[in-house]
Amino acid sequence: MSDGNLANLLRPTRFEEVVGQDRSVKFLSGLIRRGQRKRDLLLHGAVGSGKTTLARIYAKALNCDHPDPHTGSPCHACEWCHEQREHEYALEYDVAGGKGDIKNILAQLERLRSISLPPSKTKVAFYDEAHRLSPQASDALLKAIEDRSDGEVFIVATSQHENLNPALVSRLIPVEVHQLPFAMAREFLSTTASSKGVSIDGDALDLLVGLTPGSPRNLLNSLERFANDDGGSIRLADVKFVLNVEHIDILPQYLKAVGDGQFARQLEILGEWREPSDRKVLWIRAMLAAIYYNDVLAVSSAMHPAIDAVGEGARRAILASFQKRFGVIHPENLAPMWREMLQHWHAARENLTGPELAVQCGRFDQLVSDLARRRPNSEVRATPHARHAYAG
Repeated sequence: MSDGNLANLLRPTRFEEVVGQDRSVKFLSGLIRRGQRKRDLLLHGAVGSGKTTLARIYAKALNCDHPDPHTGSPCHACEWCHEQREHEYALEYDVAGGKGDIKNILAQLERLRSISLPPSKTKVAFYDEAHRLSPQASDALLKAIEDRSDGEVFIVATSQHENLNPALVSRLIPVEVHQLPFAMAREFLSTTASSKGVSIDGDALDLLVGLTPGSPRNLLNSLERFANDDGGSIRLADVKFVLNVEHIDILPQYLKAVGDGQFARQLEILGEWREPSDRKVLWIRAMLAAIYYNDVLAVSSAMHPAIDAVGEGARRAILASFQKRFGVIHPENLAPMWREMLQHWHAARENLTGPELAVQCGRFDQLVSDLARRRPNSEVRATPHARHAYAG
């Protein structure tokens, strides 16, 4: 791995390098290709999704002497693409870090007005996390946008656009920046890891991507937590340890103990599980739902990545213990009992205290015992029920 923050080192500098934002890129590059058109923009989307990256590329392309006629990207060769020149016309203001009060915003606007550029060039003011602006500062920015000269462009970025002044929003063209869908995020991280000499197992990659909000910056920061200077490899056990998702191993142990009727062992496992009680309830629900759909009904269903990472062997061991306890041969005949088990945990409060969780688990064990005693004499094939009733 190289020195420096990986997300900064790999930040795109051309429109065509931006991953997963085809619609936004098409719009911005089109403005440049149609004569470097100046528009005031509202870039909104999740933290780390690429708003600042798009703003920088657009600002540079607006002032580039020779933007690419096909992509609209800056040439990175002319005088105005040089970093020193870029600092002359592109002003970035981090509202969250620099205070969004009226005094600071007025000072920033005064600095913008003081910049002198040739008539063909454009001053670009970029305000990041603009929802942190005070009402007075927001009004001042609105006034500046309404009165701006032809040689100025304002770009406002936010992860909470619903909290912006509606009048300010009405003066801007909205450009939404999305998080990457799972498949695209997986491909992006896999390709990046490979280019940096990092080997990453498929299961480890799935879990890492699934547990990381799908923005390029977040994904690269996650990769950097694992990779060594000389590349190296990332295994599933590494991801579990670093991201503290021990429930991947604990949940199968707990449910197998329930299936085996070992209540003391159940309490021992829950006591060793280092998560708040409300999180334990959510994970137990999710694990039961995953087994119900994938193994009892044999309907392939993706749940939470940390649940999907539980191995097939562990799930089969859980099923075998319940099949034995309920006296059924085929997994699908567990469905009626499994629905009652799911209902038990869906009826549970999420904000249980430790002692209350122990009581809930005791009642769950008793429910399973009751189900085993009243199991049907003959096996009846299960029919799938609506997923939303149990998936949570």
